[in-house]
Amino acid sequence: MPLISVVIPFFNQLRFLRQSVESVLRQTHTEFEVVVVDDGSDEDPSDLVRSLDDPRIRLIGQTNAGVATARNTGISASNGEYFVFLDADDWLAPTMLEDLKHILAATPDAGMAYSDIVRVGEEGEIADAHKIEHARDQLSGNILASLLLGGYFPPVCVMVRASALNMVGGFDQSLGGCCDWDMWLRIAAAGFNARFHSRELAYYRLHARSMSKDSAHMRSAAVLTLAKNMAAFPQQLASATHLLVETSAEMYSANSALAREKQDLTESLTQERDRIEHLEEVIATLSGQINLLTEGKAWLEQQWEAYKKDNENKQAVIDSLVTNSNINR
Repeated sequence: MPLISVVIPFFNQLRFLRQSVESVLRQTHTEFEVVVVDDGSDEDPSDLVRSLDDPRIRLIGQTNAGVATARNTGISASNGEYFVFLDADDWLAPTMLEDLKHILAATPDAGMAYSDIVRVGEEGEIADAHKIEHARDQLSGNILASLLLGGYFPPVCVMVRASALNMVGGFDQSLGGCCDWDMWLRIAAAGFNARFHSRELAYYRLHARSMSKDSAHMRSAAVLTLAKNMAAFPQQLASATHLLVETSAEMYSANSALAREKQDLTESLTQERDRIEHLEEVIATLSGQINLLTEGKAWLEQQWEAYKKDNENKQAVIDSLVTNSNINR
């Protein structure tokens, strides 16, 4: 079975680290190595690593240099055919390694495979219903155009082929929180396809200390990432950008058509509303007339009953007179 290297950069996330590492130890695919890279953390992970007592785990230390350098240190110290970059505050579903390994083994043109995720809060509770599957139309194949719109999946859900890493190089430490997005862009621009797996195989933790919460940093890093890749892969990114332009034009046309349909429907609904209001007025008028007729009918019935009773009384008087007349004779 192929060896999978799981690289875990660590910096002051000791309370999350055990869950992260144990999620790897519980994998159904057991041929893996775990390389924990202590990025000059104030917290010491060595006691925790020793307590797990698994020879597949190695702990490497370095002077604080950032997450990109820590991942690169882990890559250099690893021997896997495939790589997973697991941040210390995230964790994996039990079949993550096995499922994504099967996908990459079955698709030699793919440089990376990635899955859907569950986004959780600081204490591990489900944070929202976010799905990567709903983030883009193009999820598999050449996803360069989709990636140009932004990095829409985190490292925890990705498995990268070692040969793709060897071709494009390591993570760029100058790009901070966008170094993973830059990596996916370079893999796609180098001609590797991607494969998406719709199962939720990774848990991505959202919390206040996450680098992605620094909007100013992420904005400036995103601009640098795009500028770097446009300079490095002008033809590929020009083609991807043109595809986005075409897609945008198609969306504009579709939206314009929808807007016209909406206007037509609005006018039609207005006409129908006017008709309904007219019918309601007619119904109200008829109801009034029906009420008057009902009242008239009741009055006529009362008059008829009174008339019959009066006739009965008169008939009784006549009958009495006739009877008396006959007696007198």
